[in-house]
Amino acid sequence: MNGIVFLYLLINGWTDYKKGEVDLRYTVAMAGVTGIYKVGTETLDNWWGILPGLLLWVIAVSRKGKIGSGDGWIVMAVGWALGMKKVWNLLAIAFFTAGGVGIFYLFFKKESEKEIPFVPFLLLGFLVGECLA
Repeated sequence: MNGIVFLYLLINGWTDYKKGEVDLRYTVAMAGVTGIYKVGTETLDNWWGILPGLLLWVIAVSRKGKIGSGDGWIVMAVGWALGMKKVWNLLAIAFFTAGGVGIFYLFFKKESEKEIPFVPFLLLGFLVGECLA
């Protein structure tokens, strides 16, 4: 499953970086693959893994464009595949590194309104989390 999550985040990370948006068709495909893979083996942890993405999606919708709602959908799909603990670890690393890049832009690039794609940071969080696990 980790290989599938890696490919999913790699494809969506590239799309987010190049176009500034995510393609939800990949998310639907990811949910389908996860559903088939996890049929009969899913645990409550997998279902709880959706919660962080749902929270991110609610924040995105309420902030009207400050955070992309696609990021929430991606975190829901990854959370379902990986489970609660791994998705929170992934998010912590992603938020920390994205925040660092945001501070860099603020102080050194003078582009305080620049949009920063978040999915590449999710990919980084996944890779770091897997290396530390």
